Amino acid sequence: METFLNRNFKVKGDVSCLYMPNEITESLNISNIEIQLWHKSPTQAIFLGKGLTDANGEYIIEFEIDSPVDYVVDGKISDVFIRAFYNGEELFFNSLLQGLVAYWKLDGNSNDSCHSNNGSDTDIIYSDANGKINSGAGFDGVTSKIMVPDSDDWTMADGEFTISMWVKRNTVGRNLFFGQCDSSGHDVTISFSLEFDSSDFIIANYGTGTLVALTSVVAVADAFWHHIVFVRRGNTIYLYLDNTVQSMTAVTAPMTDSGTSLSIGGWGEYAGLLLDGCMDEIGVWKGNGLSEDEIALLYNNGKGLQYPFK
Repeated sequence: METFLNRNFKVKGDVSCLYMPNEITESLNISNIEIQLWHKSPTQAIFLGKGLTDANGEYIIEFEIDSPVDYVVDGKISDVFIRAFYNGEELFFNSLLQGLVAYWKLDGNSNDSCHSNNGSDTDIIYSDANGKINSGAGFDGVTSKIMVPDSDDWTMADGEFTISMWVKRNTVGRNLFFGQCDSSGHDVTISFSLEFDSSDFIIANYGTGTLVALTSVVAVADAFWHHIVFVRRGNTIYLYLDNTVQSMTAVTAPMTDSGTSLSIGGWGEYAGLLLDGCMDEIGVWKGNGLSEDEIALLYNNGKGLQYPFK
């Protein structure tokens, strides 16, 4: 990878802040906010530069890369994020909202809480008993499923993504509980999918025409809630169970776009092996492979965290 030395950069932007004095919300631009620009590497955050906003909320950050780095390619810096400070106090930026394209709270329905990817229910029972946070969705393993129309929101290609959910099982054995594929269920049609195999291990499938599969090291054969996360960061995919990475592998090919419906409680348009259990708090992020710290925030010491993640 090409590296650069003594390369000057200038970043311009503007900030519109949400200020809440006395719990009265008004949107306005504020001057003298310090904006810091950082690069997020897999192992650490690297400070790049900073600037102050003017009376219009506009800022300019100028900085120089003065040592060889591998995150500058063709004059562009990868994986950047900002931090903002006002009077020395950091302003809250919720990174969990970045790239979030769908979130189903399953609090009485399968509506998408952040966009318009609403589901269509078949024989779903919503109740507090079926929920991790508030109410959740109960599936009978026979006919229950939630179907969501195909969307560009989960055409991931070779980009980062995250799929997060809470699942509780009623029975053991093979269950398919989330994914996108056609009615045949053949590997070649799968974009992504999650299942419990016949020995109760979790399998996360990444479709490329053939399947790249991650398998958990822990079997889930109990009737407790478990947090499951399938994520791609860079060119590596990971499977997490209850805030612990279970498996990872490198991927180079882009994800297959099956062009089919997404199924909650099953595998896309495939009709068999439906989930007998409960699901809650399902989120899909596109272009954002959540970090381990962010996954820990969602896990929240086993209590979970619901959108909008406050």
